[in-house]
Amino acid sequence: MDKVSTVARPRRREYSAEFKTTVLEQIRQEGASVAGVALSHGLNPNMVHRWMREGRQRQLLAALQSGSAFVPLHIKSSPAVGHPSALLPGAVHLAHGSWRQTVAGPTMPARQSAADGRPGRVW
Repeated sequence: MDKVSTVARPRRREYSAEFKTTVLEQIRQEGASVAGVALSHGLNPNMVHRWMREGRQRQLLAALQSGSAFVPLHIKSSPAVGHPSALLPGAVHLAHGSWRQTVAGPTMPARQSAADGRPGRVW
């Protein structure tokens, strides 16, 4: 026999932007912890971490759309190219959605694959 439950599932809580801003401002205070602030408001710390991550993503998106974003590019030094004379003139082309950026300057020669001698992977 099938049972049909008449108990409604609890609705997901929705928090106002003002409440989220208040919580995030409290976290930025010196000595505050995410878990401590979250629990003082009856929230799960994971939810507050998500709000923090979403805020950073919104800021980055807004900066990218305005064209004033700084995106760090981490480059590992290569022991194979130890002298500046080994660098060649060139450019790096970056793209994300409709955003495009070209960085011109010295570049390293394409690496050769040890297995077959072909140039390294091009994205």
